[in-house]
Amino acid sequence: MSLINKNDTWLILFVVIGTVALGVWLEKKYKWAAKLSAVVIILFLAIIFSNINLIPTESGVYDFVWDYCLPLSLPLLLFKSDIRKICKESGQLLLAYFIGAIGTVVGTLVSYVIFKNSINELAGISAMMTGTYIGGSVNFAVLASNFKVSASSISAATIADNLNMAIYFVILLAIPVKAGAGKGVYEAKKSEKKHNELTLKNLVTGMAISAFVVAISDFAAKFFVRIMPTSNGVFESISALCGNRYLWITTFSVVVATLFAKKLEELEELQEVGIFFIYCFMFVIGAPASIEEIVKNSPLLFLFALIIVAFNMLFTFGIGSILRIDRKTLIIASNANVGGPTTAASMAITKGWDDLVGLALLVGCLGYVIGNYFGLIIGNMLMQLQ
Repeated sequence: MSLINKNDTWLILFVVIGTVALGVWLEKKYKWAAKLSAVVIILFLAIIFSNINLIPTESGVYDFVWDYCLPLSLPLLLFKSDIRKICKESGQLLLAYFIGAIGTVVGTLVSYVIFKNSINELAGISAMMTGTYIGGSVNFAVLASNFKVSASSISAATIADNLNMAIYFVILLAIPVKAGAGKGVYEAKKSEKKHNELTLKNLVTGMAISAFVVAISDFAAKFFVRIMPTSNGVFESISALCGNRYLWITTFSVVVATLFAKKLEELEELQEVGIFFIYCFMFVIGAPASIEEIVKNSPLLFLFALIIVAFNMLFTFGIGSILRIDRKTLIIASNANVGGPTTAASMAITKGWDDLVGLALLVGCLGYVIGNYFGLIIGNMLMQLQ
């Protein structure tokens, strides 16, 4: 029994949103919190609140976040995913990024073979790790929901993921780069354009577009489930993939972002709303988590994730060097794989590589797209092999 009853909907909603607000505020105000990140703070607090019986492990609020907030977040986060712009401007960084993505997939398969008898729910976790080490934590959240991985496994995987990222970013920062290396890969234009304000008009427009994308995606997924035969394993696998709502949300979001790129520039601030939904989801997956299970599972999951990151680095810097891609481009590409657009752009800024800041964001946004695709494919394939 928890102090807050599962039927105290408004009180639980306050705890969820209040914890998200606290995590974001701490991240912005304190260096130690920025190093941990708001996501980790929110997750930890949710786990603590649950394990001291302050909040229930089940609630209609949690179901609402799973069923509605998470799907709506994806189109909002993909409004910048104009494929034409990414391919046109990204140059060698895009090539290095795809090399790293292949390394992530290979690393996941190798790591799965090693740990398949030691870690529970490993097919779903493999999908999550594939997604997060191609495009960042947004994919992690989406794939965790899709494969219905247990809360304790998600929490343990989150801790392992963030610990690996922290270690890897230190390694990337320590890699020496020659002065002036990589000049001419991309010259970022000094844009003086101010961010658009989050007006009521933009908010309702963006939410309407997002709801429309989710609605047609849900229809498409159900349609394919109805028409696809399941007479053998091949058709069953295709049905599972084509009947996946998140596959269609990702696809239709990219189509909309590419066809209406200029119009959607006005809605760029709605990414913040998408991030807010993701933060709420991180609280929700922490609420039912058991600290005992997390402590038991985290070490093995850390090693599982470590192998994946090692393969990403091996492919990125090994093949990238053979193709004579400059080292700073490889560093930012690998960062974009493992951490996503925000961490990649932050590292470029920290290093003073102004020519790669804009591209890091562009290519990182692409990771939201292909990370979901690869994660869904890997997860469904491994599910069939179990």
